[in-house]
Amino acid sequence: ALERQHVLALREEFIAMVIHDLRNPVSVAMEVVSQLKKGYCGEPAPQQKKFLELGEHALGKLSHMISELFEMSKIELGQVKLEKSRFNLCEMVRETLEGLRLSADKKGILLKAERPEKDLFIEADKEKIGDVWMNLASNALKFTDAGKITFAVKDGGTHVDCSVRDTGQGIPKESQGDLFKKFERLGAKQKGTGLGLVIAKSILQAHGGKIRVESEEGKGSAFIFVLPVSERRRV
Repeated sequence: ALERQHVLALREEFIAMVIHDLRNPVSVAMEVVSQLKKGYCGEPAPQQKKFLELGEHALGKLSHMISELFEMSKIELGQVKLEKSRFNLCEMVRETLEGLRLSADKKGILLKAERPEKDLFIEADKEKIGDVWMNLASNALKFTDAGKITFAVKDGGTHVDCSVRDTGQGIPKESQGDLFKKFERLGAKQKGTGLGLVIAKSILQAHGGKIRVESEEGKGSAFIFVLPVSERRRV
């Protein structure tokens, strides 16, 4: 058993190393394509620009997948480190919403925020909690074709309640138990690593928090996560 654990640990370390080494060449390729598109070597013809945009989009998706795999490898190796700071959770919701505004407008989706009148500050890893919000919001937008997506933050006294609710496709009950498992995707036709929700759950657990889903097929979904009061300070 110990030998098997050792082999598994070596495998995870090797995978983490490979993923880490992939990040740099992909970043370089993205920058090269971006500069070419901007005319660094001469203004590209319309057809050339179209192909460069396709390449930039594909590299962006690849970069995102590599980042998810890298984050997952750190989680499995027990290398998740929290760099806590005090920040405004309500402001983070505003930033997440604005980051999706253009994509939502293209689909005709209304974005709504429900926040307390007084700003809510917490003590947590800002970048990682931001990743949780963006992951849940991006999924909601991906699976919502009409209606609205609501971002909510509520002061629960002993905890902070946060949620992302949509009026999208919903998730079948038989699939809900698998959502937070590795490589499980929300939709059969959707591409990607299927790691986003696993990473979100791990980040929240590292903060002493938790996440759950409420959904009905054809009526939308709600992903609700909670951070304990120990992770925040009042103004």
